[in-house]
Amino acid sequence: MKAPDLRRELGCSARARTCLIRPVRAPIIDSIPPIVSDSPPVAGLTPDCCAARRKPERSPPLATPEQFEDETRRLRHARLIVDLASSLIMQGRLRRSEAEALVGMARRKVLDLFPGGGETFEIVYAPRFRRLVDEFARPDPGPTATVIPFPEDPHL
Repeated sequence: MKAPDLRRELGCSARARTCLIRPVRAPIIDSIPPIVSDSPPVAGLTPDCCAARRKPERSPPLATPEQFEDETRRLRHARLIVDLASSLIMQGRLRRSEAEALVGMARRKVLDLFPGGGETFEIVYAPRFRRLVDEFARPDPGPTATVIPFPEDPHL
């Protein structure tokens, strides 16, 4: 049987995205049997007979060295801002309102460096800041607690 007939019979066609033909390697030494898999073909994987028919995938355009250096500089700056704010919250004995204001300033500075990165900030940094503020910030002074006296019981 010729190869094109065999391919057609086994399910490989010009339109097929997957192929049922498995390439079999010839043994290196005559005493070693060839490796043949009994498992069914995996969807999405195509052997060489169909690879020529697939369209090449386009990769996204790469950034220029200047763009890469600029983003690296902005990332370093954002990391410095976040690390400084975290250190101040942990070591500064700030009140909760002061710590929250510091987090707000850090957020604004990071968003100035990366416009449109608010969602990323909320995913990456907000949980860290929330934990630090809950753990290290002192509570804000509130009204002092007063004990309300019980009314006197007239029957006593």
